[in-house]
Amino acid sequence: MIDRSTLRFGLIFVFSLAVAACSGGGGGGGTAGTTGFQVSSITVRDGSVWEINREIVLAFSEPIDFSTVSSNTINIRSLADVPATGVFRLRDERTVAFQPNCPTLDDFSDAGLQPGGVTYVLTVPGQNSSANVLRSTSGVPLGLQQTRTFSTPASSQASVAFQDTRLGPPVPIVRAEGSSDARATYLEIGGDPQQRVYFELDTNQQLVLSLPGFELPLNLYSDPTARV
Repeated sequence: MIDRSTLRFGLIFVFSLAVAACSGGGGGGGTAGTTGFQVSSITVRDGSVWEINREIVLAFSEPIDFSTVSSNTINIRSLADVPATGVFRLRDERTVAFQPNCPTLDDFSDAGLQPGGVTYVLTVPGQNSSANVLRSTSGVPLGLQQTRTFSTPASSQASVAFQDTRLGPPVPIVRAEGSSDARATYLEIGGDPQQRVYFELDTNQQLVLSLPGFELPLNLYSDPTARV
């Protein structure tokens, strides 16, 4: 025969366990303090080799507030604590792409991701690890931190270090005569962005230059102002 007080205590204990099991963290997820706003996917896989010009794409479970995107909330740094440089773009309401800066120097030293087998760590802090995190358009902070470790190709040869998605050599982008489109192909003199001469097509589809009568300097390597 079971004592009534013992039975009553047992029922209260079981009920308490049931209530505790039903009271989860806010917004989903099994970790206390996290939210339902999460990283859905990252194109770079842990331990992968990533070309220095290849973009990294991150998808999220909800529309993202792009004003919260920065190098702090999507952090990419080498093991030597050198940050990767590049541009963040909103691909669509739930997708952010990071395009590493393409190098302009022959030794690729100004590349956003350095070649030569440099190891980088991509960290997207979550509410479980930081107060400065990405937020959704509804103001919900990112829940769980995501981390990926990857390396650049162990070579400085362009054919290895770069991702080339098209066959054949680069195709020049020729703008219309008189256009101000800065995305066209140009010559730059003396490393000065203010001294650029663009290739253009006139009304007869003939190739002309944006500066009529322009002639290239001798490109003397001893004279930086003459370099093309």
